[in-house]
Order: sequence, then C-alpha cells, then structure tokens
Amino acid sequence: MEQSSCVSSLLRSVAYEFDNITCVVKKEPRLAADIQEMMLEAVEKRFNNTMAPRQIEFLSDRGSIYRAMATVEMGRRLNLKSCFTAAYSPESNGM
Repeated sequence: MEQSSCVSSLLRSVAYEFDNITCVVKKEPRLAADIQEMMLEAVEKRFNNTMAPRQIEFLSDRGSIYRAMATVEMGRRLNLKSCFTAAYSPESNGM
C-alpha cells in the first residue's frame, strides 16, 4: 500500500493507519496531550493491549510536544522508548 502524506487542511482530527503507523491530522496546533492520546491509540490498536509486549522505539522530531516529560513518561508506561532525530536533519523527514 502506498503511504499518502498527511494533509494539514482537514477540519477535524482524522487518524489513518499505514503499516501500523498512526498519523494524526488536525487543523489546530497539536499539544503534548494529543501525542499521548495518539501513542495510546496506536499501541492499543496494534497490540490489542495497553502496553507493547516488548520495548519499541518511538521516533519523532525534537519538538517540545514530543520531548515533554509527560509524553516521555507515557511512552515508558506503554513500553515505548522515545528516540529523537538529530537537530536540523532534513534527511530524517518523512521517516
């Protein structure tokens, strides 16, 4: 299946799943709480449980909503290890 890109002009939140990757699209700016909700939904949908069976890396950019302590802690509780792309690394866009 070909992955389509997220379209930011949608008026409401929409979740798409492409090969077990969840992408959240919103018109309003995303908050750390939105990311935490997306993480929980992705784990529940993929593993049919509230925790991954083994530690999985959660790759994101270095945005404050991903580095927030509450987001990192939520990841730990879901058995997700927060990993961040290097600063100013456009080659990692779209991963």
